[in-house]
Amino acid sequence: CFANPSQAPELARDPETFLERMLYGDHMDGIVVLRDGIRRLGMADALPHGMAAAARSTSSLRAWLAELGTEFKGRTDARVYYFESKGSRRVERELRREPQTGERLETIESKEAALGLRDDVRSPYLAEFRYKKRFVHFSGERVKTIVKYGMKDRLREGAKLFPYMDRIDEGVFVGGAMTGSCVHVDQVKWSNVGKNWSGYKVFAVWKYGPQTNELLKNFHEHIFLPPLSERDKEAIRGASKVALIEPGDVFFFSGANAHVAVCVGEQITLTGYESFININPRHLETFLESSRSAEGAEDSQMRDDDLLEVKYDICDRILGIMDAVESNGGRSRQETKWSSSPILDIQELWPPKQGIHTLMWKAVEILCKDRDMRRYLYERDRTIERMFRKAGGNLGSRSRIAGTEKTGNGGDVLHPGHPGHHHHHHHHPDHPDHLDLRAVEIGPVAECRILCCR
Repeated sequence: CFANPSQAPELARDPETFLERMLYGDHMDGIVVLRDGIRRLGMADALPHGMAAAARSTSSLRAWLAELGTEFKGRTDARVYYFESKGSRRVERELRREPQTGERLETIESKEAALGLRDDVRSPYLAEFRYKKRFVHFSGERVKTIVKYGMKDRLREGAKLFPYMDRIDEGVFVGGAMTGSCVHVDQVKWSNVGKNWSGYKVFAVWKYGPQTNELLKNFHEHIFLPPLSERDKEAIRGASKVALIEPGDVFFFSGANAHVAVCVGEQITLTGYESFININPRHLETFLESSRSAEGAEDSQMRDDDLLEVKYDICDRILGIMDAVESNGGRSRQETKWSSSPILDIQELWPPKQGIHTLMWKAVEILCKDRDMRRYLYERDRTIERMFRKAGGNLGSRSRIAGTEKTGNGGDVLHPGHPGHHHHHHHHPDHPDHLDLRAVEIGPVAECRILCCR
């Protein structure tokens, strides 16, 4: 597959391009990679307790675990997977209980001890490594992530322009050669940005829709390891994209695509993931399909009440961005500056006020297709309800918003005097009503970003 140019990932030429694609781009069915992104984005020392250095010096997960402090292992947990042969397939199994007593294992420390009693588990893999209990992160959020800082912190105010970006439960995945994450889709149809601190992994995605459904039907919870059967090879040839993720790379993809990751090489692979939803209409539309599971992956869905909380959070963030734009007044581009960043000079990344309005109203139009989100938006902002009903229940059927008109090229332009929004959020430090647009630098190149709404 590495010789097939059509399956090659998209390589971002620089951090600015990578972040621009992450915020605005349609990356469905693709993989976007920033080589050496860990260093270029200033995240080399983001892991605690020498985890990355230890991973680069061993090929054994058990030896890597032994390097971690006992107290740290007692306060953290992860899912421990291994693979068993089932005919021609290698099927994922999870180590949940102590082999002798049957007692449930609830910490890394106890699972490390259980692995010492399981000689049959030769290639374990840790998934979703995080603290057991939440603590107050320096950002003010209550989190479980073991990562000291990530993409959300590096984006600063820009992170609040994403309809959703989460690292509260960010997980780190750890494994030696010929281990990894089996074929699956995420429990919510969001995207993920991965930071690969150590090791190599082969990462593949399949097109969303029939191809993903067919793969899950035949290969759900299967991992592709050598020697590959002809059936395996045929499935891999059908992948939309296949990438070799190298040490230090940062990459993102849509979790709605069926995907698989296989660790290769001599080093332990150490990768952390943050979930996000960007403002590209295709990804917002795809998120609305989260309540529909693919055949063969019915157990890969978030609980309805948890999904509802995600929906409400997205609505609050969208409305908060719109409020922040309104309260920013007529500030000129020259007066609007991005907050000081230790890694990037992002001068042309964020859209001007008019562009943000267009993007956010397009987002509202899409989200109102979901009954739960429509009701929530109505309750928070009666202006949205009035516009929705004026458009005959379809915000896209006419001029989408009061105070707008169609431009000659078919786009919407927001007139000054657009009514403000009056609603109440569940306040916490990450909500966009805390967004200070004076800290966001914008430039003319962002004018074309509104094309993603058309």
